[in-house]
Amino acid sequence: YALFRPAVARAAAMAAREAGALVSLDLASFELVRMLRDTLLDFLDLVDLVFCNEDEAATLMQEEEFIGSGSGCPDHVILKAVSFLSQRCKVVTISRGKWGCVTYEAPGSDIVKVPAGEVSVVDTTGAGDLFTSGFLSAYLEGESIESCGQRGCYMGSKVVQHLGAELPKSSWDEIHSMLPLFSTPQEDNLMSFNNV
Repeated sequence: YALFRPAVARAAAMAAREAGALVSLDLASFELVRMLRDTLLDFLDLVDLVFCNEDEAATLMQEEEFIGSGSGCPDHVILKAVSFLSQRCKVVTISRGKWGCVTYEAPGSDIVKVPAGEVSVVDTTGAGDLFTSGFLSAYLEGESIESCGQRGCYMGSKVVQHLGAELPKSSWDEIHSMLPLFSTPQEDNLMSFNNV
């Protein structure tokens, strides 16, 4: 939503960069991507890590027929979005709900598919925010890009099992006992740009 005031957003991002900080951006909603596409494209040159969901990726690629399909966005659209965004940002991550996420760290790495754990979904409020917080915490700890995606998926899966965006203490206790126990990279989780 910061892009509704692009001068302020740009000044904040530039100040963060000058201070040696990384800049991350979550695209927030497909409506915002549609409404502010040109502003967003101008702003991406200041972004190190970009996060979006499938609907936001489809909108950015002007493939809006896939929004809200319920069956997930086709891989070719996801790969197109990763390719497009990775020309502007070092790390691109697209969350895919029950299908996990795909993440890429430029330059020259593979796109990593991270599966989501199977859980009973009560409410998706906060899933994107918890996903991003999990991913960023792992990234700032120097974890692999796959471990970052795993932590993001894990955090998102915890919040969807409860009503609202607040996790109960028992969930936080479980989270603290699990981190940073995530698996090592698996060869079958890699995608290729050859299909773009």
